Amino acid sequence: MTFDTLDLSPELLRATSDLGFSEPMPVQQEVIPYLSSHRGDLIALSKTGSGKTAAYGLPLLERIIQAKGSAPCGLILTPTRELAIQVQSDLVALAKYTSVRQILALYGGASIEEQIRQLAKGYHIIVATPGRLCDLLRRKAVKLRKVSVVVLDEADVMLDMGFQRDLQEILQAVPQQVEHWLFSATMSREVREIADNYISDAHEVQIGALNKANADIKHLYVAVPARHKYAALKRVVDYYPNIYGIIFCRTRAETKEIAEWLIRDGYNADALHGDLSQAQRDMVMNRFRIRNLQLLVATDVAARGLDVDDVTHVLHYGLPADPDSYTHRSGRTARAGKTGLSIAICHLRDSKQIRIIERHAGIRIEAMPLPSGQEICKKQLFALATKIEYADSNEHGTQYDELLNAIVQKLAWLPPEEIIRRVLTLEADRIMRYYANTPDLSAQELATEEPKYRTKNTPEEHRKSPKKRSRTDLPPMTSLRINLGKRDKLYPNRLLELINRTLPYQITIGKIDLSLSYSYFEVASEWAETVAAALSEEEYNGRPIRVTIQKDR
Repeated sequence: MTFDTLDLSPELLRATSDLGFSEPMPVQQEVIPYLSSHRGDLIALSKTGSGKTAAYGLPLLERIIQAKGSAPCGLILTPTRELAIQVQSDLVALAKYTSVRQILALYGGASIEEQIRQLAKGYHIIVATPGRLCDLLRRKAVKLRKVSVVVLDEADVMLDMGFQRDLQEILQAVPQQVEHWLFSATMSREVREIADNYISDAHEVQIGALNKANADIKHLYVAVPARHKYAALKRVVDYYPNIYGIIFCRTRAETKEIAEWLIRDGYNADALHGDLSQAQRDMVMNRFRIRNLQLLVATDVAARGLDVDDVTHVLHYGLPADPDSYTHRSGRTARAGKTGLSIAICHLRDSKQIRIIERHAGIRIEAMPLPSGQEICKKQLFALATKIEYADSNEHGTQYDELLNAIVQKLAWLPPEEIIRRVLTLEADRIMRYYANTPDLSAQELATEEPKYRTKNTPEEHRKSPKKRSRTDLPPMTSLRINLGKRDKLYPNRLLELINRTLPYQITIGKIDLSLSYSYFEVASEWAETVAAALSEEEYNGRPIRVTIQKDR
């Protein structure tokens, strides 16, 4: 099947040709013919990066073209500002040769007054985030009575981000006879609930198995003691000289910390997290999209909506607690028919979580030996040699010939082999100097090493009360106050589990005092700020957690 065989207008086919589309992707093969010939609701289950935008965008544009004077309107809901911008950009490109011009993107972080002015001029298609659209609805700045199609793009992600009430408000504001096209990577309970309440007699399309990872991704893991995690991360990054990847961390604090360490150590990296302003966030994401950044360190939430097809590697700085999160993270690579690598830098005791993810996603995550310094240097030097081998010496024409001739004369006394040796040495200087002075972390050393202190306790250690530990065995401790207590069913073992799940580090925990509505617990002083910041981003049984440092206890 080709795009030419689909029932699309010549204007749309011309645009797909300009964009290099030839053979429709599986979801497009299933969805476009159906929506071109049927009216009604649709549920399409397909992985992220599978071509969903064109799958619903082309039929929607086709309907607007065919309607001519009485053009219907489309509403597309996306979970993030970034995805809204990307979808709008894609639709504008597809509508290039048509009369469809009013394609608006409505999202937070931009001037709402300007968006209201744009809406007043009319629209064919709105691409919006739920929060901003609800704001505009409450201001009576947007009318949805002409909407004939509502698209829920990445419905599972929108619900994961807490937009359920917003979606309900929007779906109740559109006409009753509207068509619903729901696209999701998974069919969670929340997605099914939305479908049951608002979608009737839907045609269902499923591309691949639910909750299954992309078969074009190879999954690896490196298991190390927590104190070697950053060193292991650097070795993995250095082992792949041409990496263009995303490093996922579990918390904002960890994301900032890892990005700062990488930048300090000479890597082309930056962080994407919730503490950035919208302008800062846009700048970081744009730098990554145009490859001015090689490594993007991000939290799961911050990376939602980042739509980049050429990511070669996804690195997990610690395994996520939720197997679906692993699948979503890994799906950032191997898009548009490409292959990719997903590599987890995890703790020695994470084997159980690895097995859980494997069963849930139907994949095999293979153990990866940590590369030695010699192996890394070899990889780096051969990558540099390949770059030199295929470099175009005539790229800049003749403007530098005189200078190059002078340099050739200056180096004429050196044998060619020595010139090559010196060029490679200079270019790979940082890597070679670092690994020349760094002992290798052999698999045997990693497998036998045990941390001095830990919070990720064995079952036997979990059964021991923290109060029974000798105070002389502990490092300097700091008291933290958490806004949870016995009333919230918080007990010492639950608190330890919460810390373990949130922070994949070896952190000493001291005395725990539980009250009815709040509690105090001690942590090693060097970790106090990190623990407080990380836990304050979490929830416990649906209640936001707040942790503060108590300097007077």
